[in-house]
Amino acid sequence: MGMSLKERDRRYSAIRNMMKKDGLDCLVIASRDTYSTRGNTRYVTNHGNYFGEEIVMFPADGDPSIICSAQHGPSIERGRWVKNLVPDGDYHQNSGHQVEQVKKELARLDKGNKIGIVGRTFISVPVYLAVVEQCPNRVVDAVEIFNQLRDIKSPEEIEAIRTAALITDKVYIHIKDILRPSLSDFKIYSEAKALIYEMGCEYSMELSTGLPYGRIFGANDIVGIEFTPAYDGYYVQLATNMPIAGEYSASMKKVVDIWEEALAAGVKSLHPGKKVSEVHQAVSTVLHQRGDTRAIGRIGHNIGLDVIDSWEVISTNNTELKSGMTLAFHPSVALDGVRFNGGYTYLITATGAEKLNKVNF
Repeated sequence: MGMSLKERDRRYSAIRNMMKKDGLDCLVIASRDTYSTRGNTRYVTNHGNYFGEEIVMFPADGDPSIICSAQHGPSIERGRWVKNLVPDGDYHQNSGHQVEQVKKELARLDKGNKIGIVGRTFISVPVYLAVVEQCPNRVVDAVEIFNQLRDIKSPEEIEAIRTAALITDKVYIHIKDILRPSLSDFKIYSEAKALIYEMGCEYSMELSTGLPYGRIFGANDIVGIEFTPAYDGYYVQLATNMPIAGEYSASMKKVVDIWEEALAAGVKSLHPGKKVSEVHQAVSTVLHQRGDTRAIGRIGHNIGLDVIDSWEVISTNNTELKSGMTLAFHPSVALDGVRFNGGYTYLITATGAEKLNKVNF
């Protein structure tokens, strides 16, 4: 498991070329152990199965270092990319020690040029203030470097995403097979988690009509599910509404028909050169023509090392689609009190969009 050293060298070279262009001596990269906050550090360390806060000091030249709990050591070692672990003490109690370690590393790497912060919303206040104090008027937000590079997936990354999609499909098929009246959301959640981990994922995000709380489903119930496993750190998402008894009602079938039409219109727009806002407009047009009067909100997001990597499929997003992008695309329909939300993960190719999930609702 894990990305190769060749992939590491590709990434490091691309990052450093952009650092040189921007006049950056060092990047201070911060992440936390949640579904949409660990991607930047994993991108340069090849590890992400940790807890708490982690900081990577990434220099314009030389080897990066990881400032984190020594308990992260085994995961860092499995990642193979970074050798220099700088223990920060007990991350629950000793933020002062963490600050001192950051300052020491910064003093070693700072050559008087700009210092880039990646993950300003994830970094602790004491660490951020220490960096600003040590490098006054030279600290800049450098997250755009990572947004640009992470947005386009390499062949190795795409292979990991394909594996995650295969895992997601297997989980969907398994849960579909066991659904029955009297089943609890705890059972659905635990069955999904067990299968995901058995197939080699380090972490995942699952939702079963929201987070499970012990609900027992009846014959007429619909369970809203999102399966979002990460293989080698790369997430894939499959979302749908599944009937407990195996059949949709007539009113739900009508809504699903509209959803299929809207999804097809959106997928047709998933093409290099198109703007994300145009994809949103294609879906919104169908939904409004078919009677959904809502203001249509988010209907998807790009996906990779984080569940939401950096952008969402909304009406105001003018990001241009490019070959190599991956996104979770899940329009929802609401009509006469009936709602359906579902979608798959897609890869943008030179000729359009490839659906990575092989199952069909």
